[in-house]
Amino acid sequence: MSRTDATLTVRGRSRAAWLLCAGLVCLLATPVRAAEIAEIEKGVVRIITVGAEDIGTGSGLVIAPGRVLTNHHVVRGGRVFFAASKYTTEKKPARLLWSSPELDLAALAVDGLALPSVTIATAVPAKGDAVWALGYPSASDYGTVSLDATVSRGVIGLFHLAPWVNIDSSRAVHIIQHDAAINVGNSGGPLFDDCGRVIGVNTQKEADAAGVFLALRINEALPGLAGVGVQPVVDETPCSREAAATDTAARTGARLAMAEAERARSEAQNAGEKAARAQSEARRARETAGEATRLLTDTREAVTQASRRNRLLGLAIALLAGLSLVLALRKPRQQLVKVIERVPFAQALLNRAEPSHSTAFVLAGPEHEGMSVRRQLPWPSLAVENGGFVIGAHGELVDWLIEHPGLAARHARICERNHRLEIEDLNTPQGTYVNEQRLPGFTPWPLRRGDTLRLGDLTLSVTLKR
Repeated sequence: MSRTDATLTVRGRSRAAWLLCAGLVCLLATPVRAAEIAEIEKGVVRIITVGAEDIGTGSGLVIAPGRVLTNHHVVRGGRVFFAASKYTTEKKPARLLWSSPELDLAALAVDGLALPSVTIATAVPAKGDAVWALGYPSASDYGTVSLDATVSRGVIGLFHLAPWVNIDSSRAVHIIQHDAAINVGNSGGPLFDDCGRVIGVNTQKEADAAGVFLALRINEALPGLAGVGVQPVVDETPCSREAAATDTAARTGARLAMAEAERARSEAQNAGEKAARAQSEARRARETAGEATRLLTDTREAVTQASRRNRLLGLAIALLAGLSLVLALRKPRQQLVKVIERVPFAQALLNRAEPSHSTAFVLAGPEHEGMSVRRQLPWPSLAVENGGFVIGAHGELVDWLIEHPGLAARHARICERNHRLEIEDLNTPQGTYVNEQRLPGFTPWPLRRGDTLRLGDLTLSVTLKR
């Protein structure tokens, strides 16, 4: 081998070793991978806020079992709240637990939300650290409400200690400036570090600057959450590349174990409920059998007593017939008595009677595309404190989906208020009509049995089932 060949061989080996080292460095420099992002996404939900006149959406993070953290401005002015993601079978009703306008933070309680909680990082991050934003920007909906979170990546550019802009408060808060893109709808969503832990809550973006986005340091939320009994999972260690690369598999395994434990707990609870229902049904069956025996005995006694009464009644009728014949012979002319028909009056009383909790209202209309339009509305499900019963053409935002071209996405709400059924139009261009009278938007209107309800060009009848 010549000296030149030996030199080239050594250089080739050095280059291969250098490329191998560079590959390992790149592997350590990008610890958050697609599989872990999918696990982190399970702890991020979309918040739906229903106000008096509009509907708004934002993002939130599962801070503890059944507890979600978001921005105050996401839930401000809301009457009814929901949380949903592609990992929930349906949108979950939520209630406001805590709110701070100065921090622009709020916490919601969401019963039945079986999603894993995120991990909180309280160590101070460094300028230039890699960060990830997850949330539900409305720009990604494209004609339908998306339940798939959007992810973006950036770095920390600067730290601020100042009050929030556009909030009437002088309280200085710790703010993280970063360039992981967020938009309208990302508000309330988490900002993750490269170890997959939450370091901030995305809140604002600078309208007059490109790539400048602001998140509140997560440490600001901890005192308020503790005040309402919410204890998140906290990690006080700083995030390093080596730790991020080493802990990725461990965190993923821990999240999977937590999810599996939650599923096992849910299955055990369901099994217990099924066993309790089986015992209750067996008890009711025994009671029904005893009641049937007593009813059979009572029926036999009633038949015997009726037979005796019939014999006495026949004798009385025969005596009265004989007496009437004698009187008829004595008085050839009889006075005619006019019988007053009381059925219409009784029917009017029935129509005015208030429905009981065993009553159900039935809405029915003509067939549309081969499908019958009919729905039974049990009285308890119409309570105004539960948000009422919403009808429309968007399955994610209503309780009764009717795929009809004449309906708006959220067309009308039916609710029970002070033992009276009411309907209100949700400010639709197609309009809502009761007995062909158009209703003003967001104004409750009485709805009675026998009324004709028209939603756009879809006509429904209102009947009562007891």
